[in-house]
Amino acid sequence: MSCCVLLAYVLSSCAGGEPTPKDAQFEKEMHEWEAGLHKVVQWKPLKIIEAVSRRGRLEALDDGSLKAPARLAEKEQYTIKATSELNEITAFRLEVLPEAGRVGRTGNAVLSEFQVRTAQPALQIAAASADFAPKGFGPMAALDGNAKTGWAFAGATGTAHAVVFELAKPLNVAGETQLTFVLSQDFSSRSLNRVRITATNAAPPVRELPESIRQTIALEPSERSPEQRSELAEYFRSTAKPALQR
Repeated sequence: MSCCVLLAYVLSSCAGGEPTPKDAQFEKEMHEWEAGLHKVVQWKPLKIIEAVSRRGRLEALDDGSLKAPARLAEKEQYTIKATSELNEITAFRLEVLPEAGRVGRTGNAVLSEFQVRTAQPALQIAAASADFAPKGFGPMAALDGNAKTGWAFAGATGTAHAVVFELAKPLNVAGETQLTFVLSQDFSSRSLNRVRITATNAAPPVRELPESIRQTIALEPSERSPEQRSELAEYFRSTAKPALQR
């Protein structure tokens, strides 16, 4: 049995039944998605113009990151204005970095919403993927317009994490086009301590992968265990377009 046919059976078994045309479409898109994950992505720093919270300015550090002020509002919003040296951008990478051993002011943090715009309205983001997310707090929740959901870090608050937001279509930023990022944090006292935003012009897909997924795609399909194939399919499902999220 080929790896593609086997994957279709893995998918149908998880759903309970025989492979369907939807399984075939899922498998096709997943195969194309995985093929694009092996490229090396170069991330370029942004030139920060201004970075503010509701209580003050974020401090620009030498490593390109931005440190939140000592005093923060109970529910925060960071507004970051910047430009890029790139002429075209396909994705942004947001790194959440620990300060005093914690990514959040009280340990955990929640990014309720992430938006980027050059003018109103906000740019459309096609996909979000992260190296870590507890159940129910995946990165796509930072794009749903719901202040009661978000991307979080419970269980791994002492280490750096990253999320990649892939744009629906490449953004032409020739010249001094100003980018405005809005990082909303609507969970009480769950604000981010330090962040860094970079950009790339790499061809899609551009993804941030958990370590277990990295290990799986490093293997030949025939060498993967059923558990690894199932985990890979479920991970792709979590970042796929809604029509494939059954």
